[in-house]
Amino acid sequence: MLTDLNLLLSKENVPSVITIFGEEDFLVYDAYRKLVEKITSLYEIKIQVVVPDSISNSEDLVEILQNFTTQGLFGERKLLVFKGIEQIFGGKAKKQKLQLSEELFQRIILSPPAGNFLIVLSFEQSLDGLTKKYKKDKQVLQDLKFPFDILLHHHSWIEFPKLSSEQIKKWTIKKFDEYGIVVENGVVEYLLSILNPNLWEINTEIEKIKTFLGERKDLSLSDVLEISSGSKVLNVFEITSLLAKKDLASSIEFINKVLESSKQAILLTSVILKFYKNLLILTEEIKKNKDKTALAKSIGVNPFFFEDYDVGLKKYSKQEIKDAIKEIVNLDLQLKSSSKDEAYLFATTLVKILKSKDLPNFV
Repeated sequence: MLTDLNLLLSKENVPSVITIFGEEDFLVYDAYRKLVEKITSLYEIKIQVVVPDSISNSEDLVEILQNFTTQGLFGERKLLVFKGIEQIFGGKAKKQKLQLSEELFQRIILSPPAGNFLIVLSFEQSLDGLTKKYKKDKQVLQDLKFPFDILLHHHSWIEFPKLSSEQIKKWTIKKFDEYGIVVENGVVEYLLSILNPNLWEINTEIEKIKTFLGERKDLSLSDVLEISSGSKVLNVFEITSLLAKKDLASSIEFINKVLESSKQAILLTSVILKFYKNLLILTEEIKKNKDKTALAKSIGVNPFFFEDYDVGLKKYSKQEIKDAIKEIVNLDLQLKSSSKDEAYLFATTLVKILKSKDLPNFV
């Protein structure tokens, strides 16, 4: 029976048998963790985890299954977990004769021991995309090999299919929300651009960020620059050094290279807009305090990265900064709504900001 993790967790009682599978192994194990937490919060329970390497022969498996069906001391409940069950039972076709261990497992599935729980984790590739197939044709479960045919027919199951890039982005945003972290515009896009599309890696980075922030609940691009690992981290932010110097040719050349190697147009826009907004703030702050450490703190950046702003304050007038902000806001709208070439949009915008009459030859 196809089900949903949040639905299972919201119920007072947990199903006695649950199968979790899918291509997103992080989500499979995360669901497993949450279900175990739910079960152990409700009952005093003895947990046994079975992996393929822990079973040397069929007799070992029979003993484990028989023990699961027997009543525990003083009515103790049991939780049996099978990880990689496809390697344990081998996926027999329907007409093949079942071994003793397989017959015993089948009896457990058809009549689970009262009060006990069975969680099955699988990464069987033949199950990939089963949810879509099942929604179109409920009979698809009958074509599965043992033990999935009876497991999924009689009990709850959850699939975590491969996430698209957009789904990974939504998952990342949700993860930050769960921690109550308010993320600055462009941060999520930047993180995903420097990390592999792997939830384990993304989750590790988020945990690292959470530790870095401590009691803080806001995350900026400057924070990520300090925290994140990866060869691309510094590259995008190099644009601020070029803009601070009003180096039009190098700025456009750099942006072209970034756009050719990865889709980071929106991120670039966010970085540039943040740079000019900070410059505008500094035009007022510098009247109160000349100390660079204090000025860096006023815009929430590490003093180590303040040099670009120091240069920018000498190169731009206040009106030029205001005009630049207007142009970047307009660029952002065009990137999100226009089909024009991104490199062209950036080039024409930078020409307006940096007051150059002609585009470089390489644009």
